[in-house]
Amino acid sequence: MIKNEKIKIDDVSVVILAGGLGKRIRHLYPDKPKSLIKFKNQPFLYWIVKEINKLNLRSIIYATGYKSKQIECWVNNNEFKNLDQKIIQEEKKMGTAGSIFNVINFCKNYLIVLNSDTFLENGLEKLILSIDKKISGALVCHYTQDMSRFGSIKFDKNNNLTNFHEKKKDGSGYINSGIYFFNKKKVTKYKINEFMSLEYELFPNMIKNNEKIKVIKINEPKFIDIGTEESIRQSRQFVQEVFVE
Repeated sequence: MIKNEKIKIDDVSVVILAGGLGKRIRHLYPDKPKSLIKFKNQPFLYWIVKEINKLNLRSIIYATGYKSKQIECWVNNNEFKNLDQKIIQEEKKMGTAGSIFNVINFCKNYLIVLNSDTFLENGLEKLILSIDKKISGALVCHYTQDMSRFGSIKFDKNNNLTNFHEKKKDGSGYINSGIYFFNKKKVTKYKINEFMSLEYELFPNMIKNNEKIKVIKINEPKFIDIGTEESIRQSRQFVQEVFVE
């Protein structure tokens, strides 16, 4: 069990962003959301929840949209009966930050936010061990030789976030792993009931207001991304190493 004296695990809700349309891989999986694509005979979402459960986090909120009923069916029938699992479906497309704000009233005092189509080995654990009550937010990043598919991030000498860069930048560097932490009280003041991007609206607004966003770095990552046909193919080559029974 992870011991965190700064923030009690029981005061944390995990929000899983599971409302994406999956347009880039819909021709491969036209009848299911990408979070339910199977790896090692289990939906991708299973491995994310298994990691959450292993780390003794007990509150999960699924922010759904596209094919929400399928995700609801899986949640209602999964093996994680010890967890408090809620499903909140968006009525319209809200963006990554908008999806968080759409469920934030159901969250405890601290939020951990995860994408439902990426998995970084030990990323969630490192986040939990690194956060404290003094910061407004945090994100986990990892090093890659090829940033072209991802938005790169910039941070200062104290590992505080300073900027995001759009995709299409070539070369090596640190990219967003899709694992976030927020202090609910500090982030709620940015809430709007409209479409809002986490990377390009919420975080920049917080930085402008001198909110402290901690960057947690992982230098030798085992990272799985199922957002494109090519990334799914690559991921299937090493899920045996990353997903532990």
